Amino acid sequence: PEELERFFSRLEDLFDKCAVTDEDEKKKAAVLYTDIKMEQQWKVLPKYAAGEKYEDFKSEVMDCYDGARDSDRDAVQELKRL
Repeated sequence: PEELERFFSRLEDLFDKCAVTDEDEKKKAAVLYTDIKMEQQWKVLPKYAAGEKYEDFKSEVMDCYDGARDSDRDAVQELKRL
């Protein structure tokens, strides 16, 4: 999840530098810079569809990885209890 946040942060820096404002172009760029498996997974998300906002797509992607974030948090809590 931290890597994903870093990925989106860097991507958005590029959007700013290159003046990318089109929502669909932002989503296309996001999947362009992933591996093939991730690209396929992200393209089938409902918010990837044309006309959907980039921020909604990004949130949907992040939600897919929330479980991993929760698992990490649980593991840290378990270690603290030991």
